[in-house]
Amino acid sequence: MFTLLLGILIAIKRKKTESNGGNPMSFMEKDIVLTTEEATKYLKISKPTFLKYIRLGKIRAIKAGNGWRVHQSELYRFLKVSGDETSLKDGGKP
Repeated sequence: MFTLLLGILIAIKRKKTESNGGNPMSFMEKDIVLTTEEATKYLKISKPTFLKYIRLGKIRAIKAGNGWRVHQSELYRFLKVSGDETSLKDGGKP
């Protein structure tokens, strides 16, 4: 009986690992959803600036009630892209 249960558990774990590219836990499972207030604190920008970036399509977010929800990975992507654009404008200088 114990051997059967252990076999089933191993098979389930193996199937989960195979279904997400070999990673036991995919990045999406760890991604945190932030509110407008949390996102502005994370980015260290004002709420109007955050809303402007959403309106311009620089940050992808979802309207939820009176506020917005955004994945932390999206903010990381935004910061990375913004940093890349800034370094290109400066001619690649730090």
